[in-house]
Amino acid sequence: MNYQQIKIWLTEHNIVLEQSFVESLRAYARTHKKSGQSLTKTYAALGCTKTDLSRWDHNPCSTHATCSNAKLSVCRKASELFGLTPDECEKLANKAGLSLCQSPNILAKILQQHNASRPKLPAGSLVSERMFQYYIAGRKPTKQALLAIAISLGLDLPQINNLLNAYGYCLSKSLPNDVVVLWHLENSRQHPFFLFSINEELANMELPLLMTKSIRR
Repeated sequence: MNYQQIKIWLTEHNIVLEQSFVESLRAYARTHKKSGQSLTKTYAALGCTKTDLSRWDHNPCSTHATCSNAKLSVCRKASELFGLTPDECEKLANKAGLSLCQSPNILAKILQQHNASRPKLPAGSLVSERMFQYYIAGRKPTKQALLAIAISLGLDLPQINNLLNAYGYCLSKSLPNDVVVLWHLENSRQHPFFLFSINEELANMELPLLMTKSIRR
């Protein structure tokens, strides 16, 4: 992440990031501490450590599956420990760019609706044919690959949000990479090279690009 470039972009577009996942979690933990529970024990009950929080804080845009699964696990445990409502728990997950509302394996159905015959790889999606076939077969796409496919299909924002939620993701106003995507979806859909223009700005800020790479044999 290039923090300087991110700050410049946010300032130019008059955008302020919302409270982060880690900031929210720490706030809940501090409130819980007032009941007599130490922060160390609170984090242990959540299944994480202060080191985990520090790592997540410095790498909020990490797309590694292990990291995402750990954050979702923490959200579920936070619901019990802090007495969060389902809506509050979902909002906490959303701050990490994730969602607890999952109903996977709908990508093939959506693709079928956009193709008269078998589902085809959308042109210009920056997703490899090999990975595309894995996704059609039921493998969970990465968030970046899913966004690349959805944008190349021309889906509108509500459709994109529904697709992301189905696989446990969301576009978060707490994450700079997601805010960049959101801004473009809301303001520059007419750009002739839409996906490439998004990736150009993401690359400038050293943020995850909307694409995927094939698995090596």
